[in-house]
Amino acid sequence: MRILVTGSARGLGLGICTAAAKRGDEVIAACRKSTAELRALAVRVVEGIDVAEESSLQRLRDALGAEPLDTVVCNAGINVSCSSRSIDELDLGALAKEYGVNAVGTARTVQAVLPNLGKGSKVILITTSGETLRRNPSRGGSYGYRMSKAGINQFGFLLASEIRPRGIAVRIISPGPVDTDMTRIIGGAGVVLARAPGQMPDIVTAGRKVLGQIDELTLEDTGSWIDQADKRWA
Repeated sequence: MRILVTGSARGLGLGICTAAAKRGDEVIAACRKSTAELRALAVRVVEGIDVAEESSLQRLRDALGAEPLDTVVCNAGINVSCSSRSIDELDLGALAKEYGVNAVGTARTVQAVLPNLGKGSKVILITTSGETLRRNPSRGGSYGYRMSKAGINQFGFLLASEIRPRGIAVRIISPGPVDTDMTRIIGGAGVVLARAPGQMPDIVTAGRKVLGQIDELTLEDTGSWIDQADKRWA
């Protein structure tokens, strides 16, 4: 499988790249800036890719050329408002940035690589738990992050319906709590996490799980939402 992963330098993106490379997939790792961990993998790294910038996505188009892709994983994302607990302290600038990266950046990525996708290809959108998005969630805060993830979900549903006739399948995946730098920062900001960082799966374990959910995706399942943390939302 030739797989493109955005946000690949750390966290879940790095875990997916690691797991895919270990099993022999051809991995194209797109990131803003590479890391020693990413460079140590048998993957092709494309640096300077900020999904919030159109010019950056043109660099990705140039790097790919006409090269066909089996799968694109839209994983790039940020959470800069993790400590925002109320509307009174909400940083609207941060909210706009999160939406620009997480939601608009996902749509921009898919649009950029769509010419490289064909019959049998798959588009994977990384989202967050349905429990945090539904009515009356158990905890508040993180407005920008959660609003943008809701936007990703709706984009995925619309996209799946539109590109199904092209033979391209779409799946929205919430990997559940994963032990990443982001979750440690959130916990450090005083947000109560579902699990302590040390009790969450590491990035490679989570990456293998995501790959399994990619492998099992068929066109008949397009538009499906897999929520590892809350099966009621699957």
